[in-house]
Amino acid sequence: MAPDNHHLRAVVVADIAQIMVAIGQDSGARHAAALERFPGCPEPILWAAECEADRLIEARFLAPLAERFADLVAAREMEEAANRPASGGSRQPAMSGDGGRSSSSHLDADVPF
Repeated sequence: MAPDNHHLRAVVVADIAQIMVAIGQDSGARHAAALERFPGCPEPILWAAECEADRLIEARFLAPLAERFADLVAAREMEEAANRPASGGSRQPAMSGDGGRSSSSHLDADVPF
């Protein structure tokens, strides 16, 4: 049974993308190197490989940032939990004669950042 053209295209795109990733982050340099290494390769395949290379590079750099962000959020939540009153009481604004509407404490909501 002959291989599916879509599968072959995906394999070629993935292989070219890996080469582009090895070349670096400059998309112009990656594209020029791919044209040089794969003369006659259809432009749609090169552009698909370029998109895949961008995705791989972004994943390489963004994954650690996402992990760091998650760590910062978790640390902030633990800090806030440690600073909560032990009595379990909620922090309610002081009630004035107008039902607390004149108090600015309703504007002081906890914002994560």
